[in-house]
Amino acid sequence: MCINWEATMNLNNDTREIAEMFADMTDIFCESVDSDGLHMLLTYCLEATGLETGEIAMLPIGKERAMTVHNKGQANSLDEVLPYLVQRALNTLQSEFSVIGNGRELVCEYAFPLRVRGVALGVIHLTSIGQTALGEHSIAVLQSIADIAATTIDQTHRIQQAHSLVTQLQGALDSRVVIEQAKGILAERNRTDFPSAFHEIRSIARREQRPVRTVAADIVAGLLQAS
Repeated sequence: MCINWEATMNLNNDTREIAEMFADMTDIFCESVDSDGLHMLLTYCLEATGLETGEIAMLPIGKERAMTVHNKGQANSLDEVLPYLVQRALNTLQSEFSVIGNGRELVCEYAFPLRVRGVALGVIHLTSIGQTALGEHSIAVLQSIADIAATTIDQTHRIQQAHSLVTQLQGALDSRVVIEQAKGILAERNRTDFPSAFHEIRSIARREQRPVRTVAADIVAGLLQAS
């Protein structure tokens, strides 16, 4: 059987459409990485190639759980065994494909790793039955789309992590300021030193089973009259 590797997909000739897809990849995940964004990425890939079905398998990143998004819209936790081609793409960090012919139709399967800095964040997995196999150009374009999406996803996660760290540090600084204020109030009220004032705050917190910062805030607000 002779296989026609030159697919008649719009990815082969429409440079403008490819450029627009690249631009869209940076917008989809610029604020957050969720199932809606992954489904949109998958829809772009299917519409651009004309393939029938697909899914995106995402590995766990940070506090986010692994999940799989299918082209029909459902998103599931990634608890099933990954297809062989997907596992292979995760291992090789390269585009993988399989084309099997039974004499009447082709069964095509493609896996494009979402790779960044030598690590795979997930895989775009596309399949079709009875369609012309994608050409090398289309495969290269889809892998480029996967790479751009992976870079954007990675940057978004890094921004979120940085924002979370800043929030934590600001919270710690605010807590420190409140505690110092409470120590000053108690030291002046009880005519004692700062270590003794902090010991009193900590004793109240333990006795009432409350955070030290909360007790300190109540002292500053005048809601708690420590002895």
